[in-house]
Amino acid sequence: MTVAVVLSVLCGVTGVLVLRRLNTASFAVARSPHVPAAADFVLTLTILRKHCYGSAGCNIAYRITPGFSGSALAPSLALTVVFVVTGGDSGPQTDSFAVRGDQAEYVPEQTISTSSSTAALTATATQVLPG
Repeated sequence: MTVAVVLSVLCGVTGVLVLRRLNTASFAVARSPHVPAAADFVLTLTILRKHCYGSAGCNIAYRITPGFSGSALAPSLALTVVFVVTGGDSGPQTDSFAVRGDQAEYVPEQTISTSSSTAALTATATQVLPG
């Protein structure tokens, strides 16, 4: 797309019209990068260790591995993804990880207690915050 800039210069009685075309790319407005939805982040919860104590329940060490199913993220985009782990005996456990471009920074190991050895843990992204 181009923008026409018209300059008129008068030379005596006759007029001279000069038409010059400018590329609109030189007028590009910086746009904010697209912030994805929480549903675009898929979290895989892997149990690393499980120590069970009979009827007292279990202590579980786990890792969250984030995945992304949305459009490619801008390399300069910085996000904080908030997620919730359910299945623990103290209720939902909320945490977060950082994303910059296509890289995620997360705690390699976390712990949770469950009331039984058959409790199922799930992790779900709930919110995406810029920065």
